[in-house]
Amino acid sequence: MCIRDRSTWGTDFITQNRKGMYVLINYGYKLNKIYSTDCLLATLMDYIWTNSYKDIIKQLQSREELFNKEIKTNDSRRNALEKKLENVTRDLIANDPSKAAQFKAEASKPADPKAKAAPPPKKGGKEVTVVDPKEQERLELLRDIERCRENVEKYKKKLEGLKLAWEKYSALEGQLVVLDLVDKTGERKYTKTKLEQRGSQVLNEKGIYYLARVIPGEKPEDEELAELLNLDGAFIRTVEEDEVFVDAPEVVLKGKQDKKGKKGGAK
Repeated sequence: MCIRDRSTWGTDFITQNRKGMYVLINYGYKLNKIYSTDCLLATLMDYIWTNSYKDIIKQLQSREELFNKEIKTNDSRRNALEKKLENVTRDLIANDPSKAAQFKAEASKPADPKAKAAPPPKKGGKEVTVVDPKEQERLELLRDIERCRENVEKYKKKLEGLKLAWEKYSALEGQLVVLDLVDKTGERKYTKTKLEQRGSQVLNEKGIYYLARVIPGEKPEDEELAELLNLDGAFIRTVEEDEVFVDAPEVVLKGKQDKKGKKGGAK
């Protein structure tokens, strides 16, 4: 058996003092597994593809369900906030009819979801600006409504990305996929020429590799190409995860570019 449960190792498996040869295989945002290399490389690559494809499809399914749910949640919350805003606005106009024109003009402009609420009045100053609690509530409602609208649009764009990924990976189902592994420097291991060797003879102990697919050249004399099978985190992360995500350096394949004229990258 070539697969090892990563949960027993923790996140930084490289520092663990374990017997045997193991590698970490990455194939997308938060998608990776540890494998033992103490077997034929052909067997190892079969395990890697079976598990990675299953994980990628599962990730696409779960994220599609989650994002559709988030769209409904944000739409429902926006509707509730808009009803509350109507009541607050009605109360403010009742107290000061001159605000009606001001609110009508503001309604045509989207609220800035990053704008900060007005600070509380300072004590001890010569002039104290008293903030109307109702007015403050209205501004906060406007910002929350705009944030809900933005979230819906962001999730719709993520669903478009998921659809493209579905098309890409569903086309590989049942196909003979020639795989390769790429190290952090972008160097290919050319595993298809070494399948009869043991994994430990080809891969570095506790090495980190990225899964790639080998694509034949358009003509027999053309050089084969490699494409990283990397599920892009841009349409996998939630909106909240996007806000705290720190972009990592891309893994760029060395050698010839792919068919689109761009080198494959992994984030």
